[in-house]
Amino acid sequence: MKTRTLQTLRTITQIITLAAFMLLVIAGRSQLWLAVFAVFGIVLSLFAGRIYCGWICPMGTALRAETWIFKKLRIKRKTPKAAALKHYWFRILFLVGFLALLVPMMRSGDKQPVLLYLTGASVLVSLFFHEAVWHRVVCPFGTILSITSRISPRKMRVAKEQCIGCSKCEPVCPSMAISKEDQGKKREIIAHECFLCNNCREACPVAVIDWKNSKT
Repeated sequence: MKTRTLQTLRTITQIITLAAFMLLVIAGRSQLWLAVFAVFGIVLSLFAGRIYCGWICPMGTALRAETWIFKKLRIKRKTPKAAALKHYWFRILFLVGFLALLVPMMRSGDKQPVLLYLTGASVLVSLFFHEAVWHRVVCPFGTILSITSRISPRKMRVAKEQCIGCSKCEPVCPSMAISKEDQGKKREIIAHECFLCNNCREACPVAVIDWKNSKT
């Protein structure tokens, strides 16, 4: 399927799923979204990677719109160094803290729209920092999927022998999941941090990025 068609399909999917999320919020049943995350996030990530983050998550949709606005207005945000995104223990602390709040609330029957608050927090944080800070440091859902997606056989990959090292794919990645190889200028994708948004495929001038099975 052509990249432009995929991007259109992704946009439509995000609009539909965001509308579904807001309907649950309005109905006071936003916690039902956890079932959506379990099926389309965790389960799907085991076979197809983090499609949830790039196509379904309301936070991902909100941050995509925010990034588009900032780009149009030429507003710059603080971009973290790649090394700062590798401190996994920090994101585990955020996950534990989130669960420590969510689980007691669910057991007590409290219907506070925690997931809506979390979405608002993602927008607030990303007013000042590149959205990768939220995706790879703060978001508890992202932390879970960064673990479960590691076993997925299908991943977004760069055909290294054909990569020309132009780096055009790097700045368009919302999770800063593209980096140089240890030696040389060729790029590689950190698969368990990739959202399958296809931005890199669209930016690649030689079409050497694709969603492939690990055996191909």
